[in-house]
Amino acid sequence: MDWCFAGIVAVGEVEQASRHYATLVIEGEDLVILSRSGDAHAKTAHNGNLITFHRVPDFRDLADPWIKETINAAREVGD
Repeated sequence: MDWCFAGIVAVGEVEQASRHYATLVIEGEDLVILSRSGDAHAKTAHNGNLITFHRVPDFRDLADPWIKETINAAREVGD
């Protein structure tokens, strides 16, 4: 599987509000993400104090149209 950059999932309000070590799961048409995160109470940007959950609905719609056509063609071959 190849991944392409299509956007930013989460942005914090302070420097400590970083996101690390994400676990990604495809659930139906959505991409769900569990991330080690921080907020203003985190000691540093690296030493997060939270686990956060994010969902990108219909994430494949964010991909370049050529990529989507390739994915759909591959699915048809597999049927």
